[in-house]
Amino acid sequence: MATMDLTNEVVRLRAELEKVSTERDMLLCEVSNLRRELELSELKNLQDDRQREPTSCLLSKASTIRWYSMPQCNGIGIKRRANFT
Repeated sequence: MATMDLTNEVVRLRAELEKVSTERDMLLCEVSNLRRELELSELKNLQDDRQREPTSCLLSKASTIRWYSMPQCNGIGIKRRANFT
């Protein structure tokens, strides 16, 4: 009789383990999807930030690029200048 009880318990526990494993896999998939959405959102925000900052490039020579931008920093415009040769 004890053997039959143990066998039934093993069967029940295996079924429960399968159920919990399936739930775990679904949750891991959901976490993966949420991380991907977060990364895409962060990339979109970076792209939007770059588009909001007005930047113009001028070619003065074939090997030199000068750029000027007026980003907002706490409401104060800051002018930057860089030369790349």
